[in-house]
Amino acid sequence: MMIPSFLKSFPAGQAAPLSQRQTIILLVALALVLLTASLLPRTLSAMPLVLGLAPALLWAGWNRAVPPLYPAALICTGAIVALAACSTLWALDPAEAGARAGKIAMVLIPGAVMLGFCRGADRDTLNRIAKIIPLAVMAGWAVIIGDYYTGQPLYRLTHDIAADVIIGTYETNRACMALTLCSLPAMVMALRLWPGILGWGMAAAIIGLGFAAIDTSDSQTALLAFIIGIAVLAAFPVVSIWPRRVLKWVLLAGIATGPFLAIAMFRHLATALEPMFLDSSANPLERMEIWDFVSRYALQNPLTGFGIEASRVITDFDNAKIYEPASTIMHPHNGVLQIWIEFGALGAALTMAAVAALFRRIDALTPANRRLVLAVFLAACSVGLTGYGLWQGWWLGVCVLMAALTALTLKIRPAPVRFPLPFNRPAWLSPTA
Repeated sequence: MMIPSFLKSFPAGQAAPLSQRQTIILLVALALVLLTASLLPRTLSAMPLVLGLAPALLWAGWNRAVPPLYPAALICTGAIVALAACSTLWALDPAEAGARAGKIAMVLIPGAVMLGFCRGADRDTLNRIAKIIPLAVMAGWAVIIGDYYTGQPLYRLTHDIAADVIIGTYETNRACMALTLCSLPAMVMALRLWPGILGWGMAAAIIGLGFAAIDTSDSQTALLAFIIGIAVLAAFPVVSIWPRRVLKWVLLAGIATGPFLAIAMFRHLATALEPMFLDSSANPLERMEIWDFVSRYALQNPLTGFGIEASRVITDFDNAKIYEPASTIMHPHNGVLQIWIEFGALGAALTMAAVAALFRRIDALTPANRRLVLAVFLAACSVGLTGYGLWQGWWLGVCVLMAALTALTLKIRPAPVRFPLPFNRPAWLSPTA
């Protein structure tokens, strides 16, 4: 009885936007998160609880009002959590599936609430204070670079590693990945907040620091995502609808036929690529073999799959062991195939619906905002298709943080640009093009 009476005390109507002070607090908190992610990226799994759920409860209790909400994000994350929970009915390990569904809910639902706060931020305050976000990204990159070339004292301190222990370059992969995806909205933010050549200089500094930091790690995934994101920001044609339509249908077709494509790739491309990659530090041959045996296993139950995190408990993958010696894996290193083996065609259909809905929303944006959303989306897709497991808590936190910074950037009005050079600036150089 107490909960309904409490809910009745909330006034009906639209949620109030954030005040100037609340917007400043949000921006400062996000800047601190970016700095923390440069050393402790795993803490991003707790970030939505701290910046989403906790402020929402304080808002509701203090103001007796509904906090700013983003219905589309709540629906999308709720559907993911519901599907994960339902998969316990057919999962190979229901206990593992149920535990993972709970962990996902603790990241995604508060993350959707956090996105509501970002969308409700005060626009005028953003245009004055949001400069700290690009500066925080630059500082995060600088921390990774400086720490690496001084023997990583900060990393040793934050991870309790002795001075005589050698730290592998792969240890900074997660930090580089987090800052890579956050650098894309940060660059656009810099272009919109600093007029003219100063904004371009800030964006260039983010790019330069990013490549230098990624070079200290062995994350080919971060490098690929950074290149894709920058290329889309610089050159993707967003005025005409046809490039987006082609891209959308390519993505939808890839999701629908993912297992069959993976099997065909391994059968027809792996041997041809051996001279290029067999003795290199890159590992596409191992990934292609993993994708092959995961796909063939997924097609044994193509309608609903084997439940969330199925690949963690499967011990009888039919692995030829040509490039990948193990018969067990933690995750398929490919988001589409992970959806297929966990949720089957049902999960693939829901994913296709989500992608189609996203492209409809992209079509409604201005050309500059279309380019930004496409850049972060395609960069994140490149990671999801080649790197980490979909349901790792820190990775979900990275996606939430990236989406939050993108939502803030979409609200920022571009500053008037007065290009100081004597010639007319080409239209494609404009941050609003």
